[in-house]
Amino acid sequence: MEETILITGGAGYVGSLLTCELLTLGYGVRVFDWMLFHPHVFDHLHDDAHLEVIQGDLRNASAVEAALQGIKTVIHLGCLSNDPCCNLNEALTRSINFDAGVQLIHLAKTTGVRRFFYASSASVYGIKHESHVTEDLPLEPMTPYALYKAELEKVLLSELSPSFGGVIVRPATLCGCSPRQRLDITVNTMTYEAVVLNKITLYNAEQERPNLTVQDMVALYVLLLQTPLARIQSEVFNVTGENYPVAQIAQIVKETVAVPVTIEHIQTPDRRSYRLCGTKLKETLGFTPHYSIRHAIRTLAQALQTGQIPDPGSAQYRNTQFLRENVHLWSHLREQRSSR
Repeated sequence: MEETILITGGAGYVGSLLTCELLTLGYGVRVFDWMLFHPHVFDHLHDDAHLEVIQGDLRNASAVEAALQGIKTVIHLGCLSNDPCCNLNEALTRSINFDAGVQLIHLAKTTGVRRFFYASSASVYGIKHESHVTEDLPLEPMTPYALYKAELEKVLLSELSPSFGGVIVRPATLCGCSPRQRLDITVNTMTYEAVVLNKITLYNAEQERPNLTVQDMVALYVLLLQTPLARIQSEVFNVTGENYPVAQIAQIVKETVAVPVTIEHIQTPDRRSYRLCGTKLKETLGFTPHYSIRHAIRTLAQALQTGQIPDPGSAQYRNTQFLRENVHLWSHLREQRSSR
């Protein structure tokens, strides 16, 4: 068997798909996650001896230290995800997305971890007017989510050494199907609205967004695991597929689902707009996305139409709505100190 990988946030949108892929490839996987949105996501793998699931809180140093025992590679995905969710409570966002991340880095370094892969976000760039946003442009985060992603990047880079390697990835907005499905991100939201409601609500049509399938994101993590650390030590990579104005994304969704769809335009104060450039990743590792957003739309539409996603209107697929409808969870998260 290959080494065991620790994935924080391993039951999330990316993490659940990555976990399944790594198990298929012969890796052992130790998931560390609240198991908040889909606590049964790995029920079908309960007999897999190569999977260990730890329900825990990243802010709990003793639980994190225990989870790190025997681990040489960490893929750090765990966080409160997306701007609306993080805007609900900035103090909580900082405690999870930054403070707990700093603690994780320090504990990983002291317990003998050799490779630390950190999932940052393309949102750290803020508003950019350049035709292509490259890794060397200044970071101008505009939201708590983006701010603490950017701040943790700085901490990780400052802690790297010959014995503690690290890589930062800044993914585009993801889309497509995953065991822990989300329907609150651009392409997925529009696909759900088109298939289920026959109407897409389009906010700020002129804004441009980079897009990437969750399958390609998983493929990149696999590639990083298989790449000698010396080639990628201290690197920062944009990870992106197709750049489109959101109005064009809506049109692509409408064409792809092949059902009657109307599009309603709404303007909001949000003016973030950028085109993400993935040239560095292609030139360094030869990585190019395999799937298009049309593939993501088709597979998600089929899942919705055939009932593979039960009760698609449920808040469980929408992080912010879920937390708003389960207010008690916020106090639970503030107090939670799970152990292994």
